[in-house]
Amino acid sequence: MLLPSKEVGARKLLEEIQNITSIEVLGHYLLKLGKISKDHLASEFIRQSLQELKTIICFDAAWWGLITHDKDKKMVGIHHTETINLPTTFPSEWKAVANDDEFAHVVDNLSDIAHRFSYSSDFQDETESHELNQFSRKYQLLHGMSMSIKDTFTGHIFFISLYRHSGASFSNINIAFFEQSVRHINQIWRYNLQEALELSPNHNMFHAGLVREDGYILSIGAGLCEVIYAKWPEWKGVYIPEELMFQFDKIPTSIRLGKVNINIFKKSDNIRIEILNIKRNLTLSPREYRVAYLFSQGHSYKKVAELLGLSPSTVRTYLQKAYMQLGVSNKVELIKALHIISS
Repeated sequence: MLLPSKEVGARKLLEEIQNITSIEVLGHYLLKLGKISKDHLASEFIRQSLQELKTIICFDAAWWGLITHDKDKKMVGIHHTETINLPTTFPSEWKAVANDDEFAHVVDNLSDIAHRFSYSSDFQDETESHELNQFSRKYQLLHGMSMSIKDTFTGHIFFISLYRHSGASFSNINIAFFEQSVRHINQIWRYNLQEALELSPNHNMFHAGLVREDGYILSIGAGLCEVIYAKWPEWKGVYIPEELMFQFDKIPTSIRLGKVNINIFKKSDNIRIEILNIKRNLTLSPREYRVAYLFSQGHSYKKVAELLGLSPSTVRTYLQKAYMQLGVSNKVELIKALHIISS
């Protein structure tokens, strides 16, 4: 049935007003993020940003952090994590059922896009395991929204998840707003960490970490994690191994850990740990180089995939490896590094 022209016009006007309002709200929030980054330490930035986000997108609980995969894309560890209205045991409990969490796999595999889920009120989903249903019921995770980003600054996967205990599921507007917010939160957080670690814009923190005096990890690079895992295979993340904490009484100090030297020293109210004398190997495989070169020339992931006969996800993986290998964190740095290789 055709709607009267006046009603159609009214609906279009309402949609335009809603779109304009959404843009204004997003703009105001992004401006607020800039102020939060100036008023709070890097270690407090994400929490404060989400508390502000809560005034726009209603949620009851949240958690965020850094995770790492092995070569088979299975989760190895949660290396940094924080929560809002969830106990400190939540991450370890979730990890125990993570292999059964299809929603988490989707979020993980389709990074840079926000995803959502909803349970029925009885928390019975036949497509999920009994353990995962029990876990969701225990913490009343009725509705969820999550997004992950392959973070070239740390070499980990950065994620943020929001939950509602009741009420409506997250809307399309919530999803769109959340996507933009997570991208900006991640970027500003990187800048704050660079400043806290006194890193130049040309360096990432792949081989460094920032921890509290009690050993709690505020942020840590994948390269440093690899060294720790090599020495302590059973390491669980979140806190650095006690053997490293014992060195805090001696700082500033340097120790030998496996095949590398580790420098440990005070940084404001926290502890900085870094691998010394890292010689970056400016070499890429032929496929990695072609992907990186085409991307540096302004082609999108999809276009690079089309030119090389690869899937977009494979292109992303090759590009991430190139960024890590070359120690760069943006396209300008990538172009410079590729120029060095070619010359």
